[in-house]
This record gives sequence, C-alpha cells and structure tokens, in this order.
Amino acid sequence: MKPKYSSTKSTEHHKNNDESEVFETTFSEVEKEKEAEIEVYKCRERIRRCRWPVWLDFAETTTLHGPIHITTTKGGLRVYYSIVISLMTAVFFSHALHLYRQYISCPVLTEIKHGNIDFDYPDITLCPNSPFTSSEITNNSHIFKNLEKSREFWWQTKGDGYGSPRVHIKRSLLSSFYALSDTLGKKPYQQILDCQVKSQECLENFLITEHPIYYRCFTLRVRPTPPVPAGPTNGIRLIIHRGIVNASPLLMVVEEEPTIIQSSETESTAYLKDGYFIAFHEVDTFPVFPVQSLPNGLSIRFGDTMRIALEQTYHEAVNLVGRVCVDDEYAPSIELVKLDKLSQSNSQYGEGITRFKYTRQACVAVLRQKLTYETCKCFSESYAIPYSMHNIGQVWCHDIMDSTTKMIRVWETLKCADGIANLSDHEVLQRIQPSVPGDGIINCPLRCRRRLNNIHSTIRTKTVQNIDPKTLIPYLEMLQLNGINDSYVKADSPLLKAEDLIFIDIHPVNEMVNQIIEGPGYYMARFISDLGGISGLYVGVTFYTIAEVIDLVTQYLCLYIPYFCSVAHLQMLKEKNVARKIKRRLQLAMQDKAMQESGI
Repeated sequence: MKPKYSSTKSTEHHKNNDESEVFETTFSEVEKEKEAEIEVYKCRERIRRCRWPVWLDFAETTTLHGPIHITTTKGGLRVYYSIVISLMTAVFFSHALHLYRQYISCPVLTEIKHGNIDFDYPDITLCPNSPFTSSEITNNSHIFKNLEKSREFWWQTKGDGYGSPRVHIKRSLLSSFYALSDTLGKKPYQQILDCQVKSQECLENFLITEHPIYYRCFTLRVRPTPPVPAGPTNGIRLIIHRGIVNASPLLMVVEEEPTIIQSSETESTAYLKDGYFIAFHEVDTFPVFPVQSLPNGLSIRFGDTMRIALEQTYHEAVNLVGRVCVDDEYAPSIELVKLDKLSQSNSQYGEGITRFKYTRQACVAVLRQKLTYETCKCFSESYAIPYSMHNIGQVWCHDIMDSTTKMIRVWETLKCADGIANLSDHEVLQRIQPSVPGDGIINCPLRCRRRLNNIHSTIRTKTVQNIDPKTLIPYLEMLQLNGINDSYVKADSPLLKAEDLIFIDIHPVNEMVNQIIEGPGYYMARFISDLGGISGLYVGVTFYTIAEVIDLVTQYLCLYIPYFCSVAHLQMLKEKNVARKIKRRLQLAMQDKAMQESGI
C-alpha cells in the first residue's frame, strides 16, 4: 500500500505545481496585454491632440492657395472657397497638360543667317548613258556572246513582263562588265578634254566611281580656296568628248525617259541621245542610290552647251527626341563592295571594299538592298551591294547568264524586287535593321550638319564651235606626264566636231551661303518656369510647397506609425495568448486522460 500512496501523493504534488505555473503564466500574459492596450490608448490620444495643430500649422504657412481658407471658414463661405479652389485646380491641370504636350512635341526654333559662310563646291558625278561602245567589244568574245544572248532573251519575252527590254539588257550584263572592268569601259582621260576652276586645271581631280545602273561614273572633287566667284565663266568649265566617234554606243539607256521611248529607240537614235547624267551631291559622298531620285541632277547630250547655276544652303539640325540626327564624328562610314577593278571610289581601304561618308539616302539604299536579298534572294541593280554581304557574290536580279532556272523565274524575281523598290523609306526601316556599322544607323537619321546643293537655273544651247586638238595644251601635257597612250584625242587628231562635244559651265549663284540653324524651341528650364508661373497663378504650387508637404507627411507619419505599430503589437499579443490558452487546455486534457487510463 505504501507505493500506491506515495504515487498518489506525488501526482497531486505535480498537479498543484502545474496549476501554479499556469496561473503565473496567465497573469504575466494578461499584464503584457494590458500594457499594450495602454500604449494603444496613449498613441490614439496623441493623434487626437496633435493632428489638428499639425494641419493648422501647415495651412497657415504653406504657399498653397486654399487650405487656410477652408480651415478657418464655415458654412456657405467654406463651400464657396471649396468651389473656387476646385475650379482653379482643374484649370491648373488643364493648362499644365497643354504645356506638357507642347514640350513633348519638341518644337524647333529656326534661325536663318543670310550670306554668312563661303560657298563650297559639291562633288560632281558624271555618269555616261552608254558604258562602252561597239568597237570596245569587237575583240572580246565573252561580252559579245553575253550581249547577244541577253538581247535575244529580253526582246523575245518583252510581252511577258514589263519595262523596257533595253533596260533589262543593260542590267543583265552588269556582272559581265565588272568581270572585265580592268580593260572595258570608259575612262576619264578618254572623255574629259578640259577642266578648269578659277583658272586652274582640274583634269587629274577625277575619280573613277561605280554605279550599278551606269556601270562606271566619273566624280570630280575640287576644293578651291574661298571665296569662289559667282557667275558664269568663274566656275568649273568642262569639255567632254564622245571618244570613238564612229562607234555605236552600246547599252545606251536614258533612265529618266518613259518606258515606251526606251523600248522603241534604234541605234541611230541611241547615237543622237548619247550623253551624261550629272549629279551634284555632298562632299566625300556618292549617290549609291538611283541618281534620278536626286533633286539636283540633270541629263545632257553630246552637241549641247549647258550653263548650270548652283545654290547651296548650310543646314544645322537640332538633335531632339522625335527629330534625331547624327553628328559627323559619330556617323559610321557606309561600306560597299568594290566591283569595278578601276574604281577609286572615295577613300577606299583594303581590297574589295569602299567607304563613303554617311548620308540618310545611302543608309536607306543599303537597307533596301539587304531587304531585297532577304525577300527575293537577289540584289537589285539600282543599288550597290553592302560589304556586310560580300560573301554572297554578285547575285543580281537580272542575271540570266548562269542558269536556265533563273531565266524561267526571272519575271517572278523582278516582280519581287520591284515590290521592295516601291516601298517607302519608312516601310523599309520598319522591316529591317543594320547588321554592322557599315550598313548605317538604325532608322537612318539625317546628319546634323549638311550642305544642301540645288540647281538654281540652267541654260541649254546647241554647241556650234569645233575644237582643234592642238589647242588642248593642258590635256596633252597631262597625257604625256602620265604616260597615257590609249586616249582617243591626240595632237594630230582631226578636228573635233561640235556634235561630239559637251560644254559645261558650273558656277554658284552667290559667293556666300545662307545658314539655317535649328535650336530647341522649348527647353526643360522654360517648361519648368512656365509651370511655376501657372501654378502660382492658380494654386500656388512651388518647390517650397513640396518641402512643406514632405514636412506635413512626416509629422503625420510620426503620429500614425507608432499608433499602427502598437495596434499591431496588441493584436499579436492577443493572438499569442489565445494560442497559448488553447495549447494549455489541450495539455491538461491529455494529462487527465493519461491519469484515467493508468487508474489513478
């Protein structure tokens, strides 16, 4: 019996101890909860006592129009001020929205300075309508064979497609010409007999440049010391000769003529219509796009004398969002494939590559060519081949020499290429991006500083003066000094007839050039100033108001944050106490159940 008594006594002792611990724990939890409730009450009282003085202090000192009136008035007068403040606030936001729209529209302020800088001659490119003559291919069976094959194909299939057969013939022989370009084609010293600017010779200032439409062109680059005299006889004077007089011009196409005229001409009319297309473009650039799209180009035929008056405008654009332009020092060079073996092409670097100064037109032309290849799997003859695609080769859309499959699908291919050619610049820029810097810049912006060259006026007359070759002393001296022996005009040559010559006089209208300088029409500082003006007029918002509002918010946060923290702490204690009570009850219930099962 003794062990049983001892066990019962021990169990009662432990039970009394557990009840004592439960009581002490419950009392401690209740005390903490009461302290938390007192803290919440103190914070609530602090808010009740301080929130109105804080607001009143803000209303009395702020620059805002309205808080003090609404605070210190009652009844109808308060309603009146509330309506006035609401109306002024609405007017303020409306006016501010108008100013913001004006700012984001990026207005431009244009300044025009008349006759402020000197005239600089642009680069002048002469492109022959006929790349070579019949006498040049007499001993060249390869080009002659391809020419006959091309003629046969395009004239027989002219009813199945569109465009001039002569144009198609000329473009289909492009790769054949470039393969023999070291011995085939016209050269500057064979065509240009005289070149003078400000009484100085410029015969050796011509560069051989290439263009897929014209095959080969001659670019004149002169940099006379300013000022450049205005008026006729003071500018550039050129005398151009036909070359081989009795030879028929081959692949003679005047690109700007209508298709029906191009298709119906004969060899005799081709001889009469032979001449050059003259393009005026920015310094160190080249029109690698169709030169007919230039507003400053024109055609001239042999037997004509033309006087061309140029005008120039210096344009300095502003670089803004929505009017993006690129500075010359950041604009990449346009890189193209060099196909003509004799091409000097404006500052070439390395074999097979040419680099030109960046222009928007050249950038768009490169991207249009890339899009043409990606869509039609061929290169258009209207544009040069980007150097980034030089590993593809000369896959021209008109090329029918290598494959019967190309001949069968040529019209489908040309239709695809014409579809790309008819896209607007914007559509092209939306569909393709440059892959390397040599392709241009994304969206092809304009250069910030440009010289715009335009033809002011022209006077065209018939040439009536024959020339004795012996009078061409500078030309003959140039031939002798350079050891040139394949020219068509020599000292003992017969008289040069007027019908085989072109006389050109190119001069500026004025010695000085007008400047158009753009600047931002609405600066950020002006926008902020105008915004401050209307805010002072309507609602009284200033930068000091921002500091006052920050101070007001800080004071209210100092009142409400402790209150919310104390409330959260009280809620957390209540949840913990409830959880502990439930836990204790479960423990006691389990102990009672265990004692009952043990028979105690």
